[in-house]
Amino acid sequence: MNRMAMHLKLHPKTIERKIQYLAEKARRSQKNLLQKMKENQISEIQFDDLIASIHTKLKPVSISVVIDPNQRLILGARVAEIPAFGKIAEISKRKYGRRQNLHPKTLDRLLFELRVNIASNCLFKTDEHKKYPGIILKNYPQASHLTYKGERATVAGFGEMKQRAFDPLFQINQILAMFRANMNRLFRRSWNTSKTQASLQDHVDIFIDYFNEELRLNVKRCKKI
Repeated sequence: MNRMAMHLKLHPKTIERKIQYLAEKARRSQKNLLQKMKENQISEIQFDDLIASIHTKLKPVSISVVIDPNQRLILGARVAEIPAFGKIAEISKRKYGRRQNLHPKTLDRLLFELRVNIASNCLFKTDEHKKYPGIILKNYPQASHLTYKGERATVAGFGEMKQRAFDPLFQINQILAMFRANMNRLFRRSWNTSKTQASLQDHVDIFIDYFNEELRLNVKRCKKI
């Protein structure tokens, strides 16, 4: 954002306001898209989470992403605070205190909001995250749920693509990799960091609109050629 301000000779606050404006515009565009699709409810869903951070790796967040794999369409994504885990868990707790795990609640709300577009007997495909079955059952009691064991990801796939000949969750893994490839604040090694959860959500919403309206359509055009 500072680099944009420098090149465009604008104040950084102006860039910040423009991004907020574009994010709101993107959310309206996504809402209109889902509104047009509600007559043809989706029969298959894949979802998973990206791990990002706010300001420091000691303050992680999850980005829950829900897609329609058949249309290669991102239906929604929400950012949620989560506690640090692994080797940095104790350091994070000591420095920033106990962090809330808002991931289940946020994913539950996202799936609830998408009930207009998702068929009640939809097929859900996810990894073996222990929270997923209960959240799906709560919102879609008639749905089917297939789970697949997660495997080690490849570096070439931006940490999301899996090392196997056939990946049943290829569509969601590829789209998560595209989030990392197209959003500089999600690069694994980057000087760009999110300062607030709201700014990360704005960037996510802008990318969703760009992906649905531009990137996925360009892929279809290339396949025809």
